[in-house]
Amino acid sequence: CIRDSCKFGELCTFAHGDGDIRSPSQRDPYKGGVIGRSKLTSDPSTQAYLTQLQLIEIINNLEYFYRDHEGYRKRLKEARELTIAGNFNVAGETINEIVYRKEASQGEKEQYEKILGLAMALGQESLQKILQMKREQPGSLALSISTGKEGRLQE
Repeated sequence: CIRDSCKFGELCTFAHGDGDIRSPSQRDPYKGGVIGRSKLTSDPSTQAYLTQLQLIEIINNLEYFYRDHEGYRKRLKEARELTIAGNFNVAGETINEIVYRKEASQGEKEQYEKILGLAMALGQESLQKILQMKREQPGSLALSISTGKEGRLQE
């Protein structure tokens, strides 16, 4: 598995190629081909929040990267809608079909690795903020994300 050489190590939740992609029968309802349920925390609502946040980040950056390719942008819009609906598995598979297609250039693959790194960093930063808020204000914490279209790749 290429994950062994990933800079995120055990925290990695991404498929880095065909070898990391499991068949549908091997996936649980929250595992996608690209990103699965966040492994940064064991709290189910925080996991779902972080997974959705990371998927939206990936989609935003891919939309920017493929801004001149209408077909990919249409598929990414579908992936966004699936992510918002909580269907992380199908959203991940949609992203995977775009990124790991046979004709993808090495440059595209490298850009995707950068996008994955940004999403992972966002998840880790967000978890730290959530944990700090929970320490400062014990009790229930409502988590919601912006589903806007500004990824950090554009910064």
